Amino acid sequence: MNKKWIRTYLPLCLMASLVFVVVVLCTHVLRDELPDEVPKRYIEFPELPGAYLFDKNEEYYWMLPLNDAEWRTADHADHMKSDDLVFGLYWNDKAWALPWWILKNHHVANLVLDHQPVLVTFCEVCSSACAFHAVVDGQRYTFRIVGAYNGTHFLADYETGSYWPSFEGNSVYGPRKGSKMERLPLYQCTWKEWLTLQPKSLVAYGADILRTGHGQHFEPGNPRIHPRFRKSLLRPVDHRLPPGELLLGVEVNGKSRAYPLATLDKLGRVLNEKLGGQEIVLLHLPDTMMAIAFSRQIGDNVLIFKQGDDGQILDQKYHGRWNYNGEAIEGTLAGQKLSFVSSKVEEWYIWAAFHPKTDIFEPDISTALPTGPEAWLAPPYARRRAAGPNAPNSD
Repeated sequence: MNKKWIRTYLPLCLMASLVFVVVVLCTHVLRDELPDEVPKRYIEFPELPGAYLFDKNEEYYWMLPLNDAEWRTADHADHMKSDDLVFGLYWNDKAWALPWWILKNHHVANLVLDHQPVLVTFCEVCSSACAFHAVVDGQRYTFRIVGAYNGTHFLADYETGSYWPSFEGNSVYGPRKGSKMERLPLYQCTWKEWLTLQPKSLVAYGADILRTGHGQHFEPGNPRIHPRFRKSLLRPVDHRLPPGELLLGVEVNGKSRAYPLATLDKLGRVLNEKLGGQEIVLLHLPDTMMAIAFSRQIGDNVLIFKQGDDGQILDQKYHGRWNYNGEAIEGTLAGQKLSFVSSKVEEWYIWAAFHPKTDIFEPDISTALPTGPEAWLAPPYARRRAAGPNAPNSD
């Protein structure tokens, strides 16, 4: 073959082949995210604006709920990696963890934990996950995803066929319309972080192949709204924050407030607040997704919390030490527990979709960071994204 031809055209052929491979791979990765229209397997449900249901003639494995998971102790959890993202549930002094990479294949888990029915829901698109006591009027309810509604997945219960938004715990259509389940505290963090908090936690088991497939290309804080879910939004996107901004959303007595994790990172582990007429405290492990809210009132006392020089969570009145479960572990109040306040970590767009009147927390640094030997720490802001070979990749 002519050497001049090889020098001239072979690089071009190789470049064209490389471009072709890249295009094919990108198309494979993004084919479910690109169309700016409701897919054919979604059917508009006119009785409920913003609701789209799956075509009953089509069924995918990720539509099927996880029922009665197989649990393993931490010392036998060889299927887990330290930086696996998990959803941690601490209830009745016991702890369980559901890995992101398992639940992305189901979106719904119907569980029985400590003899109590529990529902856990998850959407890798909006980074939201919630847990509920799955009992209404003394009856257990079990769920599955059936479509999309107001920017995320939509649930139906098997018992009555009523429809429920995935992360609000209330029914919006059907025989159970108006019913509401009790929200349970759920943490989003890595397996390593969860074990530091709950070393005796059980964790759901799954085969390693579940790390691949549906949902593997998403990570917490997606920069854009999935086209399928955008179509189902009940109102225009709220642009006060970027759609994928991760936050702790808190709701008290009908009042809601968004606390961006980026802001909480700068303030340290403790933030005393008042919302809906209730004194609350936000506990956040900086540079992670672990964040939760509790009431600051115990009996007739309203506690004020702070972060000590060693990073411990302390109350100013009794100088007791507290953990991220809202439990006093040292001091006069040892053994006492703070009451959980409805709160969850998710992306801004989905929080605003269900809480259109929400305000956004903006700190007054001059008063938010007290001075002195027990001043709150203000670590350098370092927004952490999920990392490691097992973590979901950006789409």
